[in-house]
Amino acid sequence: MKSWKKTIFIVIGVLLLIISFQNLDPLPFRLLFWKVKMRPIVLLPLILLIGFFAGHLARKKRS
Repeated sequence: MKSWKKTIFIVIGVLLLIISFQNLDPLPFRLLFWKVKMRPIVLLPLILLIGFFAGHLARKKRS
């Protein structure tokens, strides 16, 4: 059961790296009142980690 989870994480990681290295130009990112220019190689993993953390918290509250 753990091997398929490991495979999914590896596939997601590889896809994330491919997408990030294809888009190296800084992107404007706006959060409420702040405007930040950030490269996708930093922005995508940050958003992915926030999503995993939110999913983990939602799972804990249901249990």
